[in-house]
Amino acid sequence: MNRYIDFVLRRPIPVLIMLLLITMALAPGMKRLVFDNSIDSLMPKNDHEYIYYNEVKKIYGDNSRFVIMAVSDDDLWSQETFRKFDDLISDIEEYEDFDEKREELRLKRFDKLASKGEMRYGDLIQSFNDDPNFQRLLKRKIEKISAKIETLDGGDLKKLRKHIIYANDLKKQEVIDTIISPLTAQDITGKNDTLETYDLIETDNNGKRILPSSTEEIDKFREKLERNPAFEKGLYARNPQSGLITDFCTVIKFVNLKDQDPAAREVMEIIDSHHGLDLISSGVPFVNISINNYMHADLFKNISLVLLVVIIIFYLNFRSVRGVILPFITLCMAELWTFGLMGYIGYKVTAVGVSLPSLLIAVGSSYSIHILNQYYSDFDMITKTDRRAGLQKSMSHISLTVLLAGLTTFIAFMTLASSQILAIREWGIISAIGVMFAVFISCSLIPACLTLLPNTRPSVLFGKGKNVKTTIVDRIIDLMTKGAIVHHRKVLVVVIVLIVVSIAGLFRINIETDVMSHFKKNDDVRINMRDINNKFGGSTCYEIIIDSGEVDGVKSPEFLTGMEKLRAWLVSDDNPDLNIGQTGSFSDFIKTMHMAMNNDDPLFYKVPDNQMDIIDYLEIYSGDDDDSDGRFDEFEPFVDADFRASNLSARLCSRQGKKVSTSEMKNIATKISDYLERNLPENYSFS
Repeated sequence: MNRYIDFVLRRPIPVLIMLLLITMALAPGMKRLVFDNSIDSLMPKNDHEYIYYNEVKKIYGDNSRFVIMAVSDDDLWSQETFRKFDDLISDIEEYEDFDEKREELRLKRFDKLASKGEMRYGDLIQSFNDDPNFQRLLKRKIEKISAKIETLDGGDLKKLRKHIIYANDLKKQEVIDTIISPLTAQDITGKNDTLETYDLIETDNNGKRILPSSTEEIDKFREKLERNPAFEKGLYARNPQSGLITDFCTVIKFVNLKDQDPAAREVMEIIDSHHGLDLISSGVPFVNISINNYMHADLFKNISLVLLVVIIIFYLNFRSVRGVILPFITLCMAELWTFGLMGYIGYKVTAVGVSLPSLLIAVGSSYSIHILNQYYSDFDMITKTDRRAGLQKSMSHISLTVLLAGLTTFIAFMTLASSQILAIREWGIISAIGVMFAVFISCSLIPACLTLLPNTRPSVLFGKGKNVKTTIVDRIIDLMTKGAIVHHRKVLVVVIVLIVVSIAGLFRINIETDVMSHFKKNDDVRINMRDINNKFGGSTCYEIIIDSGEVDGVKSPEFLTGMEKLRAWLVSDDNPDLNIGQTGSFSDFIKTMHMAMNNDDPLFYKVPDNQMDIIDYLEIYSGDDDDSDGRFDEFEPFVDADFRASNLSARLCSRQGKKVSTSEMKNIATKISDYLERNLPENYSFS
């Protein structure tokens, strides 16, 4: 270490240039930083449960991450409300089915208008009166450029074009898998010994929905909704007191993307732009966006606050410009190096990693303080001798201490590299590297700068004589030292009491992973989730997969009846502690088919007693199988291709007025497992 210090003192300018070049090389990596608070950021990729979780998603789709929305209006059953609702759904549908020719024509028309240069906002919007969907896209993208804009200049039009292309890229990926709503839903009808699906809202030859307009048409549509019991809490919600339908439900499922954030933000932007409806949105993707937004805001706020605190401490301790500026530059440089490296190697900023900047500032500042404290302690010696020799002697005293302090911290953080939780492992590794960056920069930048700067006495820190003024920090340390010496017995007693209390507190620590615990009670995210839970029985899913043990086993009445008993038990008033408000399963389709084949008699909305009826229903049923895997598309979230296993999707909500905590989830899983072990046949299994 002494050799390196000697090198720094002999060649300060090359050392500073080296530090600058490294900073310039690493800093751009910060642009590559990605914020991620998803479950994937926590799970080790080789974990058995995580691997199984991904296998389940391949079979049944990603049913756990969806956006659920309550759509309401003062005049819900009106032509105008249906028109507004249709506009909303139409805007979202453009990200489900990509029409390349349409998007190319839109962009060409826009480019032709933009080529004329500056233009009024109203003129641009009016130019697309024949394309209301694109017109609404332009409006919401212009709002991102400026909240109030009357005239778009060349720069605004270029920005707008980038937003249009970005939206087109998302559309091209077809990021939306399914949209379930009253306007897009299908039901099953049985006529002439056939089972066919039909749209609740019919479409014309151009694929445009024919919305109900007259009172008779609206009443007929309401009858279609209320005909199928599966639609309640699935497509609409009732007022518990009056029994009247108050809200329409819309569920937006995304394709199984590695990063759903861009798609979810685009959908959120669309929803926020439709001001004419009373909309409440929730779901895992939106919650993740809110957490990421808070992480962004907290990151910069916390960095500013911590830097302000350390600057004040630097000033109180050193009372000199260099005593503040040099450590400040050191900390900023260490932050740039660390986060730039994170960006380059692909480490993400997680809910754990967001604490890293503040941590590095708090830990890294100590190394600068050690070095500068030694410098000011040896100030007279440095002044009396050759400056470089004095600095060499002074820095040699403290450099080993700084290095050992950094190494012990490095090793402590590196122990986290063995963690099974990916986010903690990456956080530990990058923290360890950041600490060594701080040590290296402190031992390089500060000695190099001290060599080049004039060796003048700080007028505030030093008096006219040789005596050093006592600072506030010195007084605090002196007071603590005297207190510890004079009242050592009392100090030991306090320490022992604190140790005992701390050990006792360790046994009261609760492990909590409930996302809602991250938000305040009055936060919109928490309020929206509570409202969605009350209306539709939950916005997050608990999935139960039951394997019949044989191909086509799901088609047996015994299997489906067992599923129905399980569903009834899950939502029973006798089991409020399960916190399950609504369930969906393959049996809903079979019950609907059975009712349809019996003149829509509600008494037949049940699982048939005869297996041949179920097999016949599935054979005469007409549906789409876009991926040709042997399952109709609407069956895919609930059965595998062999009809051997079935997925029961249960929506979690708070039925006891308190949050569903991690301990509650453990109890739910245990209670469901106990029920299944008692009630499932021996050849069945579950997960």
